[in-house]
Amino acid sequence: YIDEHLAGDPSVMALQVAKEIGRTADLVRENVSQAAEALMTGNVKKSHDITDNEEVIDYLTGAIIDFVTKVSGDEMPEKVSNYLGSVFQIMNELEQIGDHAVKILYNAEKTAETKQKFSEDAISEFNIIYTEDLRLLDRAIRHYVERVADDDLLAEARGAEKAIGR
Repeated sequence: YIDEHLAGDPSVMALQVAKEIGRTADLVRENVSQAAEALMTGNVKKSHDITDNEEVIDYLTGAIIDFVTKVSGDEMPEKVSNYLGSVFQIMNELEQIGDHAVKILYNAEKTAETKQKFSEDAISEFNIIYTEDLRLLDRAIRHYVERVADDDLLAEARGAEKAIGR
């Protein structure tokens, strides 16, 4: 989506970056979902999809950050500048979430190799956490990609993190 020839128009530039963040976020969400399903079911047939997606996530993260770094010295409206400044944080967070999905996949593969099974209670508890995480991830993605104000998102995410930690 990023066409460097259109980098002179700040609104087009921000739109292109937002689309690439959305593309990356979709891959991250898919990986989290597939890895969690693999852990809960013991079916690791999609492990190659997850690792392939992770390579694309890594590439897109680097390309987006490189582009934003390149244009950060250009003159642009404050709103666009602030948005592009937040890109570093969201890309770092998406990259970390993607890495967690790979760790979940690794645990799913180890569990499948050793033929371990989780109790129904454990699967139910994990499913609650997984569902809540996806809901918060969807809200965060919507906040960054569509630039929808969500003042309660950070507080709710911190509350969920504390609840999961218990």
